[in-house]
Amino acid sequence: MEPRKKEYLSRLKEAGSVLEDSCPGYLIPEVCSNLAFALPNAQSLEEVAAFPGRIVRIGDRIKVVSDPQFGASSHVANIVLTVMRHDSQYRSAMNIRFDEEILKRCQEKGLSIAEFDRTLEPDDVKAKEGATLEWGVDYAIRECGFVPDIIFDRGSVGKEPMIRVIGRDPQDVVDKIMRIAGIERRITDQMKEKRELKELEITRAIVERYMHKFLNHTEVDVAVVGGGPAGLVASYFLAKGGRKVAIFERKLSIGGGMWGGGMMFNEIVVQEEAKGLLDLFGVSTEPYGDGYYTADAIEAVTTICSCAMKSGVKIFNCITVEDVVIRDNRVIGLVITWSPVEMTGLHVDPLTIMAKCVIDATGHDTEVLRVIERKADITLETPTGKIMGERSMWSHKAELLTLENTKRICPGVYVAGMSANAAFGGPRMGPIFGGMLLSGKKVAELILKDEF
Repeated sequence: MEPRKKEYLSRLKEAGSVLEDSCPGYLIPEVCSNLAFALPNAQSLEEVAAFPGRIVRIGDRIKVVSDPQFGASSHVANIVLTVMRHDSQYRSAMNIRFDEEILKRCQEKGLSIAEFDRTLEPDDVKAKEGATLEWGVDYAIRECGFVPDIIFDRGSVGKEPMIRVIGRDPQDVVDKIMRIAGIERRITDQMKEKRELKELEITRAIVERYMHKFLNHTEVDVAVVGGGPAGLVASYFLAKGGRKVAIFERKLSIGGGMWGGGMMFNEIVVQEEAKGLLDLFGVSTEPYGDGYYTADAIEAVTTICSCAMKSGVKIFNCITVEDVVIRDNRVIGLVITWSPVEMTGLHVDPLTIMAKCVIDATGHDTEVLRVIERKADITLETPTGKIMGERSMWSHKAELLTLENTKRICPGVYVAGMSANAAFGGPRMGPIFGGMLLSGKKVAELILKDEF
């Protein structure tokens, strides 16, 4: 057996030992439990390890019947494989007993929860042996918008209701189960002396996970260039609309100019029309005067970014767009390189990302449009056919024009946020961010309506 598989079996066995030592028996359902752990990029049941004979209840304790093996589970393994199709970082799961009190405890512990209803199961799924769980887990995640900690159903005739605990690895799953059971001591505390951290494994984990994420997003529905407020909001609504979205941000941090508020006073202002978006994302606001609201800039950036990522958006920072791919007078992709390569002037050939649509949300610089204007025989859909450039600050007019100028600017490319005003000759708006947020929402709606 290859070393990596041995390592995964060892980690699963350690988690099973902690369950035997600490997990109360009442969490085990009538059909018993199993704990599964998949290899990275697993596609089949043979690439998922679990416990043959399952995990059973003996009085008030539980018993792991035998050592884990690959290919030992179908039900829980299928749950893991289905979850991985949505987010490959989550590769472990365990089923526990459903009870309203247990479900309430999950909520009290702050675990995210999603449900599927077996009565909604399509007839063609019912007719296929073993397809119910795959359908149910997929349904719950799509309804939730991200992979939750808990997926449950209330059963049906002949089907026991069940709670499934989802995690990144067996240790994560057992940690959550211990929290549900009211045992706050983390599994990592029990295991910290058992397993030494290995630098090589850390390196491999970072490279492997990043490469999987990157390769999975070399072809997307929408590529958003610029991770400022307009780009983040646009990506959120596009992902919620079922599109595959990636943000490419040239800086190390995302959020554009929102971090600094006005002149590094990290508060932002939005007008009445945009407050609803901050409410949607869960950003706290306070009224100020007639029709103005303030919000903490740091909370706004981090919360909106988190909502975007939980909706399925992937963000690739430190990446600069240096060119575009054009076919038949339409932009169909981006040419990218590492930002430090561009900054140091190294002669290193770039790579490409293919996209059905591109959003230039790079702000004042209109980076994508400048490449198109400089290198392509494409006339921009502005009054001059070229980038018209931003004008001096006029907050009221700029906020209105930001929305008006949010539109398609050439086949395959849309502009949003300050890029829209810079492209069409509008003024800058200064440290008021309502127009940016509303522009992001508008461009997402335009693309969903016109392109898909």
